Amino acid sequence: MLLSGQGLDDVRAVTVHAAQLVSRYSTLSLYERQAPDGFELTQRSGEQLGPGAQAVEDLLCSRAVVLGGSVSTLEMFVLAQERLAIAEHIRYGRLCLVRPLVAYGERVGLMCLHYADRIALDEAEFDDVRRLSEYASVALSIAQTRTELRNFAYSDALTGLANRRWLEAEYIGIVQQRGAAVIAARGASSAFSAAQALVDHVRSLITPTPKGDCFSAAIVSDGSYGVPKGLVSSFPLHSRGDGGWQIVPNVQLDDFAKGKVAATVTELEKERDLVKDLLAG
Repeated sequence: MLLSGQGLDDVRAVTVHAAQLVSRYSTLSLYERQAPDGFELTQRSGEQLGPGAQAVEDLLCSRAVVLGGSVSTLEMFVLAQERLAIAEHIRYGRLCLVRPLVAYGERVGLMCLHYADRIALDEAEFDDVRRLSEYASVALSIAQTRTELRNFAYSDALTGLANRRWLEAEYIGIVQQRGAAVIAARGASSAFSAAQALVDHVRSLITPTPKGDCFSAAIVSDGSYGVPKGLVSSFPLHSRGDGGWQIVPNVQLDDFAKGKVAATVTELEKERDLVKDLLAG
């Protein structure tokens, strides 16, 4: 469900729903990165928090940002005021847990869960929450990137003029290195990213493409857009929602895009030639 979310509102709603399925929380708060070190509350579900519970949430969120890991009311606190706030929370049999949402090496948000009927989670439920936070991190990061891309593609934040500088100068490099960034951050492969791509492709093929829109996927070239026949390359596509596709013709490419297409074709032809002998016969 999470990986199928398109916009930020979708991801927020599905995160809340998925959390309800895996953990019996009383209140969930979702914070998203709005600046390098700033987080804003974007979603809250469940019971309203009183002043004491809100103070505990603020304390744990600040601590999670500093430590870069999960924190809860089971932690040891140094300052007397902090210990008093936590002790009061526990005295009423309550638990608060905050997990940073980290994707591709970057912290994209915080997920805070309150429990009104216990002071700790069992191992299985904690593991479910951990896995949920990992999926939510990736889904939220992708949704944030989509939003940022729309903004960058349409206008400059300062001048309001069309702005492609970041897309052309930085974004391509970020995409090219995304796999290495995931491995460096998590010590594991970028499986969630691959899963997201798979979900996006299947959804695009079984959902009718809106008029005037398109999606991109790698298919065997028929010679369109100057890509030699037989090469597997990405094209703008349109689907009737029946699992098939058609290449969208006559998309206008500027000089920058044409140059990138030509460079990609050259790379693909070199890769094909390297294995040509293996493909013979």
